[in-house]
Amino acid sequence: MSKRRLSVSAERTIYTYSYLHSAALQGIEQAENSEEGAFYNCMSSVVLSAFCIEAYLNHVACRLLPYWDDEVERTLNVHSKLKIISDRVDVELDFSRRPFQSFNEVMKFRNLLAHGKTTTIEKRDNQRMWDGKRISYPDAWWEEHSTLEFAKRWRHDIEAIIEKIHQSAGLGTSAFGIHSIGTASGRLSE
Repeated sequence: MSKRRLSVSAERTIYTYSYLHSAALQGIEQAENSEEGAFYNCMSSVVLSAFCIEAYLNHVACRLLPYWDDEVERTLNVHSKLKIISDRVDVELDFSRRPFQSFNEVMKFRNLLAHGKTTTIEKRDNQRMWDGKRISYPDAWWEEHSTLEFAKRWRHDIEAIIEKIHQSAGLGTSAFGIHSIGTASGRLSE
């Protein structure tokens, strides 16, 4: 069997937001299937949902706004990106209701972890004690929200925001489903 050299030219477009969406869903599925590690799977899912929407906003901005480049992207926070893009595609932002209410909560969660610091939380209350019950300690806001209920709700709402923008921008029926697409060509060389 002879070996031949192949001169290959290939390119691939990677939709990072789609990978992040799938990873957030995977965290929820793992939390549903096993109590062990569920807290961490839910926590990861929410952070990945936050990453997903920012990656999507970066993705769609390049297609809708001719002035959008790396410098513009780096100078704007995610709230500004959402506002600019929503204005461009005529999506009304109502942060008093879902799904946009969840956007603020997801970003708060993400920021508390991304810019995390050691904190002390105090709680004073009366607790009923019985054999085998431990003292209840206070939780940080992000700990209280690292639950399956919040992870599912927030992932769903982030997905709804992305789909609303995607359809309003006329970019197709669904933003999700494709992680990457590529082409390649080759020719035999001596």
